[in-house]
Amino acid sequence: DQLEESILHFTEEQLDGLDYFEDNSRIIFKGPAGTGKTFLALEAARRAMIEGKHVLFLCYNKLLGDWLKDQTSSFVNEGLQLRCGTLHSVLLDIAGERSVKDANNAYWKKQLPLLAVDHLLDDRRLFPLYDMLIVDEAQDIITEEYLDVLDLLLKGGLAGGRWALFGDFERQAIYVSDFGVGAYKAFECLASRAPNHVNCALRINCRNAEPIADTLTITSGLAPGYKKVLHDQEGADVDPVFYSSSEDQAILLRTAVSNLRGTFKPNEIIILSMKGDETSCAGTVSEGSCGTRLVPIREVHDSKVIPFTSVHAFKGLEAAAVIITDIESLDDEKSQALLYVGMSRARIRLYMLMHECCRHTYDRILDSGLEKTLRR
Repeated sequence: DQLEESILHFTEEQLDGLDYFEDNSRIIFKGPAGTGKTFLALEAARRAMIEGKHVLFLCYNKLLGDWLKDQTSSFVNEGLQLRCGTLHSVLLDIAGERSVKDANNAYWKKQLPLLAVDHLLDDRRLFPLYDMLIVDEAQDIITEEYLDVLDLLLKGGLAGGRWALFGDFERQAIYVSDFGVGAYKAFECLASRAPNHVNCALRINCRNAEPIADTLTITSGLAPGYKKVLHDQEGADVDPVFYSSSEDQAILLRTAVSNLRGTFKPNEIIILSMKGDETSCAGTVSEGSCGTRLVPIREVHDSKVIPFTSVHAFKGLEAAAVIITDIESLDDEKSQALLYVGMSRARIRLYMLMHECCRHTYDRILDSGLEKTLRR
């Protein structure tokens, strides 16, 4: 409880970053995981509502969108409009489309935004213009097609309107097909539409316990790394536990859950998988064998069960204790970035269940990251 309280206090200290927004109408807040971006985005939305502005507050992931909606429910002022949720939910509303379960990437990234643009151009009066645009996890949203829509929804457009984008453009752009160059393309794309904007770097980690922050820095090769870690109290070391079979991993998962339940409530724990729910380790563990039921996060209705989901789905959120399962490959940048996203969700405790075949690669990643860290 003391650690959680200190993390909240440290996060509040990050509010100084919003001072930049007072003097700059268009700003990108850039920082690695744990630097308080979502907290600042929420505070920016709250202040905008107090100032009497209509606000469009967007993100990419549905779970994060639902959480942001809940967090902003008290912000609403009479006569003002606050639209908070996922970008795709806004696009579906504008285009008059229903969510299609089997829609492919081309639909979500190309066809749907084009439909939305057509509807906006056909009848401008049907859709409101917003005084301010706020985007969390912006690295997933800055593409030409999505920016076309946002340009039409913001008073003054992206070039002259008021907006704040929050993102980790270095390590968390896991939805772009050209990982590694996606961030550069995103900035070029935005700069061509809004050349008069400023960048604000966030480098102070206010989320993760020091051992987790240190491991993140080393395994991801963050350059530059965190300027400092505010949460400097000692915590458990972060080392992967290796398994050789699915049965072996299930035993290790039950052990990890049992260990965490000595300190944490079920709803303070999340099990994240590098796979989807149905093929994840948590999805195959028999009910009750962990002492506490493991339930897909979309089916959680009470606080007595431990939720599980994919790393992809939990992106942008966090939990006191995290168990990452099904780490079966670290051979490419995308899988390493996905592991970084999963690891950075943990505030206090982190378990990683990793297949034996990853041992050599993980050791090599540690050696390389440590060398980079020492050079800094």
